[in-house]
Amino acid sequence: MARYQCFRTADRVGWRLLAGNNRILGVAVREHGGLAPAVEEIAAVQDALRADTARVTVDRTDTGQWRWSLIGDGCLPQRRTAGPRADPDVVLARSPQRFARRVDARHAALRFAAAAATAAVEPGLAVFEPGRRGRVVA
Repeated sequence: MARYQCFRTADRVGWRLLAGNNRILGVAVREHGGLAPAVEEIAAVQDALRADTARVTVDRTDTGQWRWSLIGDGCLPQRRTAGPRADPDVVLARSPQRFARRVDARHAALRFAAAAATAAVEPGLAVFEPGRRGRVVA
């Protein structure tokens, strides 16, 4: 069963979606100052997927490989602005790796979207320390 894991690197907090076999299905684009904003962003991703307001784009990178992005339509509260300069397209998540074929990137995005809408958030904050194998849950 898929689950979200929030983790800390240096002084920032991010999240990732892990499959039942612990493979990374997708990662956050932004890093946050604490756990609460990361969990709020996860809720925004889930809301966008459930409301069908998110879309997947697959783009070629500068190395010639493919990467998917989950785009939300004004889903994050801090990005909502009024007026003609509003940028409704917010990247909510991205593929954790690049793919040699576009079809593989598209299938990976569909796996992410299917799992992300209903995945639970793992309690605690995983901390990955340099020079230490494994993680500590705070």
